[in-house]
Order: sequence, then C-alpha cells, then structure tokens
Amino acid sequence: MWNSNRMTDMQFIDISSLGHIRNLLKNIHLTKNEFQIWQSINSTKSFKIGIIKKINSWEESFEIIVKNKELSSFDIQQEIFFKSEYKNILFKSKIAKIEKNHLKIFNPTVVKIREERRDKRKSHGMASYHTIHVKFKNIVLTKAQIFDSSLSGLSLIVNKYIFDTVLEGDVLNLNESTINPFCGKAAIIRNKTPLSNSLSGENMYRLGIEIL
Repeated sequence: MWNSNRMTDMQFIDISSLGHIRNLLKNIHLTKNEFQIWQSINSTKSFKIGIIKKINSWEESFEIIVKNKELSSFDIQQEIFFKSEYKNILFKSKIAKIEKNHLKIFNPTVVKIREERRDKRKSHGMASYHTIHVKFKNIVLTKAQIFDSSLSGLSLIVNKYIFDTVLEGDVLNLNESTINPFCGKAAIIRNKTPLSNSLSGENMYRLGIEIL
C-alpha cells in the first residue's frame, strides 16, 4: 500500500548514471512495483496507478499500463511525474506516445532515490577542510574532499577524471583521513552525481560511498 507520508522526512540523492537508471527501471519491471503517475500539481491528489509493461532498451524508453486505462487526461506535450515505493524513487520524464491502453515514456535523465544511510549524516559542505586518502581501482592513491559523512558512509568530491573512470559498485580502500573512524576501511561506490557550485559556477563531482 502506497504511503506518501513516508517520503516527507527522507533524504534523497540524484542518480544521473544512465546505466544505474536502466537497472532501476528493470528492477521495478521485474518486481512489478506500481507507480503513482501525474502531470500537474493540481492532479497530485488524483494520481493514476501504473505498472511497467515493457522495457525498450534500444530506444531508451519504457511502456506503462495505467490500471484504469483512462488515458484521455494525459497531454503528450507536458512532463509526466512518477513515484515508486521501490527505493522511494521520484522522477519526471516525457511521453513518447499515447497508445490505446498504455503510455510510452522516455527514460529519465535524473532519478531521485532514497538515501540508504540510516544514521545521522553531517554535512561539511563544498568548502570542507576534511579530506581522506582513497585508493580507487587502477588509480593511484588520491586525496579527496569529504562533502558529508555518517557512520555508514561518505560523500566525496573528486576530479572529473576519477568521476569518469570509476563505476558504481567499485570497491575502494580508505586510508589517512581527518575523520578518524574511516581510516583503514573498505567501501563501495553506491552513486555518482555531478554538482554545480552555486557561488562559483564550478562543476564538481560527487561519489556516494558506503562503508563495508
């Protein structure tokens, strides 16, 4: 049963990796999780319920069957919004086609997903002085800036080369750090997110990692 109140106090992160987004949609399809679907703020109280019928990998799209099959209210020119209880996913996209009993939707470019860390997270910010030495696979020992931290994970700011080289699921080793509990730990990359510094306009690159 969908419970929208569960989402109000949650932390969310942006997923922009196309491979990760494809996997999320595939898992929603396989587990037959339902979506809430709507197109405008006025319609959020009367959203429709849909389920993924098919994944079109080559076209970067997927097809949704709407439970009551009432599609006349959908406007192909407007963005369409989705919520799923599968990891409390939120995203918006565009309608590719409205068929007789289903919608064809382009894959989203960004998905918001529930932060997996259960313990309290401390934000250090983009100007943080906290750093950690990290050994990524096939990359020399690198000093990274700590953006935020909790007992179970970290967000790191890295350069574009590292961001483009590492993959979600890669295991790394943590060494000398200004935050003691992480020294000597192994961790796994859970997400990659490009950021923009609102003050300087500089492009930055964040890795979300979980302590193993």
